[in-house]
Amino acid sequence: MGAGHTFIINIKKFFQISVLNRSDERLRRLKENFPVDVELIHKYDMVVNTIPLSGNDFIASKIKDIDFSFYADFVYNGETELTKIAKRKNISGIEGIEILLLQAIHSEEIWQERELKGIYGRMVKEFAGKQFW
Repeated sequence: MGAGHTFIINIKKFFQISVLNRSDERLRRLKENFPVDVELIHKYDMVVNTIPLSGNDFIASKIKDIDFSFYADFVYNGETELTKIAKRKNISGIEGIEILLLQAIHSEEIWQERELKGIYGRMVKEFAGKQFW
């Protein structure tokens, strides 16, 4: 979900994807540059959300009736409708706060020029079950 180029550039090489966007103009421009489907189908292996919390109503209206087996939600400042729907359906995935932590760890590894072994596991144990919003 979302027509941001970060998502498309990284994923389009490996998967057939469908894109939903709140802006018809951005979706049109995206389709001109990348081979993406804009039609909603009803069964996906994975749903990826890059739309901010302000797009929750849009997300809920589009994905409530589709089947998917994994999700990645890049929004880290609150629980999105995608995450709520996935949890209700007992679907595994990764949430934005986890992605943010992984990005931070990777950035530190680059800056320090060394691998930070085990830090993600320690962070998960420390923050397990805590609500961030």
